[in-house]
Amino acid sequence: MTEIRSVDQSKTLMHVLIDVISNRCPKELRFTDDFIHVKAAADVSPDVLAANLKEMQLSIQLVENELKQFQLQCENDRFEKLMSNFLSDAREQHQLLAKMHEKMLDSYNCLMKYFAFDPKKYTIGLFFGDLSNFKAVYEVANESVLKENEEIRMRHQRLLQAEAARRLAEQERQDRQKQKIKLLAMTHDSEEGVMDSLLEALSTGQAFPQRFKTPGVESHTRRKHARPRGSSSAFAASRERADAPSNVATPGTVKKVRRAAKQPKAASQEVARPNDSGKLSDGIAGATDLADLLRRLKEA
Repeated sequence: MTEIRSVDQSKTLMHVLIDVISNRCPKELRFTDDFIHVKAAADVSPDVLAANLKEMQLSIQLVENELKQFQLQCENDRFEKLMSNFLSDAREQHQLLAKMHEKMLDSYNCLMKYFAFDPKKYTIGLFFGDLSNFKAVYEVANESVLKENEEIRMRHQRLLQAEAARRLAEQERQDRQKQKIKLLAMTHDSEEGVMDSLLEALSTGQAFPQRFKTPGVESHTRRKHARPRGSSSAFAASRERADAPSNVATPGTVKKVRRAAKQPKAASQEVARPNDSGKLSDGIAGATDLADLLRRLKEA
C-alpha cells in the first residue's frame, strides 16, 4: 500500500485508505490502537509453542514416573511430598497452556478463512509480522494526513478571516464615503440656504433697516436741522436782495426763499429712504459695512 502512488507522487494508497476512513467512519480512524500485542505476537512461532508444550508434557510424565518409583532414603526425606505438590501445579499450568494453544489455533483458522490465505504458505508469524508493519506505516501516514488536514483547515480559516477583514474594511470605506457624501450634501444645502437668505434680504430691503445710516449723512442732517429758521430766511432774503433790483422786492420772493431753505432737509430725508426696489441709494450703500451686514443677516 505504500508502493502504489498517485500521479503527482504526493499520496500513496495508504493515504487514500485513511481519507476514506476519515470520511465514512471517523470514529474508527484509530483502530490500530487495538493492535496492542501484534508486535509481540509476530515474534512467536506456533511451531515453537507446540514444541514447548510437548516438552512440558514429557517433563511432567517423567516426574510422575519418578514419583511412582521413588523410595524413601531416610525418615526425614521430603522429596515425594514437595514434588507431588509441584506436579499438581505443573499439570494445571500445562492444561491451561494447552487450552490456550488450541484456542489460538482455532482463532487463527478463522482468521485464515476470513483473509483467505493458506496457513502452510503463509504462517501465523508472517501474518502478524505484516500486520505489525501495517500498523506502523498506518500510524505514520495517519499523522501526516492529520497534519496536512490541520494545515489545510488553518489555511482555509486564515482565508476566511482575511475575507471577513476585507469585507469589513470595504464596508467601513463605503460608510465613510456615504458619510462624506452626506456631509458634502449638507454643506451644499447650507451654502445654498445662506445665499438664498442673502438674496432675499437684499431684494426685500431687510438687510438695510431705516435706522442704519451713515454717520456723514446723519451729521449733515443734524446740522441742517440745528440751523435756526430765522437766520436761514434772513440769509436767503439778503442774498435775494443783493441779486435782485431794488425795486422788485415783493412778498413772493420771501416765500420762494423759504422753500429753497427747506430743500436740504428734504434731500437728506430722501437719501435715508430706500427706493422703489427696496434698496438704499448709492450713498448709503457705499457707506455700509460688509461685516455688519453679515452679522445682521445672521441675527435675522
